[in-house]
Amino acid sequence: MKKFLSFLVMMLAINFQMLAQAPKGHIEFEKYEHSYGVIKEADGKTTYNFKFKNTGKAPLIILNAQPSCGCTTPMWKRRPIPPGGSDVLEVTFDPANRPGAFTKSVRVFSNADNNNIMLRITGEVIGRERTPQELFPRKVGLINMATNYIAFSRILNSKVVEKSLEFYNFGNQPVTLDLARKPEFINVKFEPRVTQPGKKGKIVVSYDATKAKTFGYDSQRIYLKMNGKEDYNYSIGVSANVTEDFSKLTAKERAAAPSIRFDKNTFDFKKIKQGEKTEHTFVIKNKGKSNLLIHKIKASCGCTAANPESKIIPAGKSTKLKVVFDSHGKHGRQYKTVTIITNDPNQPTSILKVIGEVTKE
Repeated sequence: MKKFLSFLVMMLAINFQMLAQAPKGHIEFEKYEHSYGVIKEADGKTTYNFKFKNTGKAPLIILNAQPSCGCTTPMWKRRPIPPGGSDVLEVTFDPANRPGAFTKSVRVFSNADNNNIMLRITGEVIGRERTPQELFPRKVGLINMATNYIAFSRILNSKVVEKSLEFYNFGNQPVTLDLARKPEFINVKFEPRVTQPGKKGKIVVSYDATKAKTFGYDSQRIYLKMNGKEDYNYSIGVSANVTEDFSKLTAKERAAAPSIRFDKNTFDFKKIKQGEKTEHTFVIKNKGKSNLLIHKIKASCGCTAANPESKIIPAGKSTKLKVVFDSHGKHGRQYKTVTIITNDPNQPTSILKVIGEVTKE
């Protein structure tokens, strides 16, 4: 039996060696990159034929061609190309809704000895002129907007920042805009207040972080009146990420600033059954020389709660932060975070992680 197995292994090895030494095709393209130059979106799809030749000693078959984007479509004839034979791989690019410069690729797989080839197409798309219907697709009451959401991103708590939203009146009557409700630290202007049919207007929103009295991610909503009518759907979402401005701190003040530290940054609860709760107490330490102020604590999920014993930690002292994870409705691997925002100028934002696995058994 052992002799038979040894013979079988030897024969397989010989067969593999013979297969490896068998003649193969070799695919060789005239060029591996093509530039379309400047093309117009309005002209539609454009195609280029990548010419190739089989310079190997066996028939060549293209098995697959995978584009990097759905806007790029490769086509080829699914037939063997004999040694010395040639053919083309057709690549079509669709510029619809893709203004600007582009670089796309097509990876070509074959039975050749060089069985993995990368082709590239490049160029620049000149976008067509958009209609008002395309520019302002979102209907908000009596007007249309590109979006009814303003993201202010990062704002220092010493700044007032302004952004605007354009809108269009597709109706056949003038639209008068007024303010229904808003947070006190957000101001709104309408330019113009009355917008005629077929005309554009602008809603100017300013976020006063000096009055917001919040830190970290903040989400608000502004409610409008249109032609004197108030409706819950006549609204604009506003978000901002407010951070403390430490730019005016002197070197002496920075040296005397608080400094946040943790006994550990990750709580791994390993495995728990679905529906169970698990908790851990982190220790927050102030290694600095002045009071550490916890401005805000935010969990990434409503399933996680975090409550500190104190939000003011004197220099050299510590406090406990109890974190509770509720696995109700959860299953599988979990990765939750707790974001802590403080007045530590060197580390104003800290992230604690809660990880583990929730099982159904």
